[in-house]
Amino acid sequence: AGPAPPSHYGLLNNFTDFLSFGYSIQVLPHGPVHVNIGGTFGCEDDYDRLSHMFQRSQLAELKVLSFATVKNMYRLGLRICPDFCSTDTDPSECKCGCPDLSSYTANVTVLKETLLNTKVIPSPQLIDAITAITERDEDGVEKANLIADVLCNANVYVGDQLESGSPADISFWPIHPTIERLWMWKKLRHGFTDEKWVDSTTNSIFGDSCTGHAEEDMIAYPFKLWDEPTRATLYSNAELYTIADPSTSRLPYVYDTFKWDHCEENGYDFRSMPEHRTKEHTPSPQDQYS
Repeated sequence: AGPAPPSHYGLLNNFTDFLSFGYSIQVLPHGPVHVNIGGTFGCEDDYDRLSHMFQRSQLAELKVLSFATVKNMYRLGLRICPDFCSTDTDPSECKCGCPDLSSYTANVTVLKETLLNTKVIPSPQLIDAITAITERDEDGVEKANLIADVLCNANVYVGDQLESGSPADISFWPIHPTIERLWMWKKLRHGFTDEKWVDSTTNSIFGDSCTGHAEEDMIAYPFKLWDEPTRATLYSNAELYTIADPSTSRLPYVYDTFKWDHCEENGYDFRSMPEHRTKEHTPSPQDQYS
């Protein structure tokens, strides 16, 4: 599945606070484009070791999610990568892996923290399948060990569109500006009832180790605005959020229209949306499937 008029219309119409809006942006409104273009590959044989546990569609979903599960395992300190490999090092000895998956308890924790309790959101059907296997099957211990081993040690490769180098891919640029234009229309048309920046250390299990997301964290590179002196400046996340407000005209660009013809053709006219809404909405993992 990928972004479609309902997901973008819902993004504008269902959320009154920026936290919920920002949380939703990461999934269906734009995330699948990165996944579909970038792709995950090289892990088919490894994941087929789980074919006796999952339906074909569930196994395919696990393969798709592999780009995020290995990343989360690394952030949790479970997946270890060598600091250096000489040119003559055997490839089998120069790779990432999880050396400490030694107990059932640890492996169930791995499954929950890398799949169920993070922003990597599997379908409800996959969640139910994993829960049944690890908690209710008589041989759940053995199966949990195998699942954790495959998730962490599979030979997964990810495409450029799925990592930090993605802006170098020209296909990146229709993705993020589309989301920015939706956000600007939200600001101009609806606004937010709450734009408080939530402490990342309490909002994410990676908040204290994955820097760059906090309100006062600095953008990695300086840039210059229209109304500033010639010297480029470093800005914090909060400062950039304020600067990007379309009502201030401080960015050196503006979108010519807030009109989405392909959405109107499917019955979703964003310009006819009411200017203010009072509906409160708390996002849930199932939002991306509605």
